[in-house]
Amino acid sequence: MSNLVNQLVEHERICTTDAKAKELRVVAEEMISLGKKGDLHARRNAFSFMRQKKTTQKLFDVIAKRFQDRRVVIPR
Repeated sequence: MSNLVNQLVEHERICTTDAKAKELRVVAEEMISLGKKGDLHARRNAFSFMRQKKTTQKLFDVIAKRFQDRRVVIPR
């Protein structure tokens, strides 16, 4: 799942199956929520899941700013 999140952050769009996409949505929204917090603890938590410095940096610098005003709802 971390590889799918990395690819989604890097390319901002991926092709996958419906089942994987539904699971990925939950994880990706959690990562965006961490990016919106923006503190060191959130950055370390995101990096521990994603394991790629480049995509973690893009998540916090580019994507989180895009979703700053939007409330992220995690489907249950």
